[in-house]
Amino acid sequence: MKQEKNKIEKSKLSEKEISDLKTKCQELESGWRRTQADFENYRKRTEYLKKQWIEEANLELIVKILPVVDNFERANQYIPDNLKGHDWIKGIGLIEKHLSDILVQIGLQKIAVGAGDEFDPNIHEAVSCEENNQTKSDHIIEVVETGYKLGSQIIRPAKVRVSK
Repeated sequence: MKQEKNKIEKSKLSEKEISDLKTKCQELESGWRRTQADFENYRKRTEYLKKQWIEEANLELIVKILPVVDNFERANQYIPDNLKGHDWIKGIGLIEKHLSDILVQIGLQKIAVGAGDEFDPNIHEAVSCEENNQTKSDHIIEVVETGYKLGSQIIRPAKVRVSK
């Protein structure tokens, strides 16, 4: 019975009306697909922006924390010999290590540099340029302050003394 009713209804529609309905259906489907693609692009763009905001916030926080890391390094250089094995000093060392581990997890990396390395202005900042017979010209004499990068971005160049 339903089939007969469908046949009757189809026969009531002219070929032009059927064609118009098919066209309208295609337009609606096309619009739906464009909307779906626009939404997917919007979702990807907001995820990218969210990631960028998080990276910028991490960068700001890391830049503020780096002086604390530097102070730990300096303090470790000047521990009196009679206190080197003291439990309190070991505890402070563990705190420093914990902080360093957290920064590494976020993506912070020390710029590997040492005395004798060639000076690279892309990753080093020369704080002085001195005559030195033991080191080749344009090579590092001493690292004054550790440099850091976050991913591939240099956030603080290594401060170094360079030979002439």
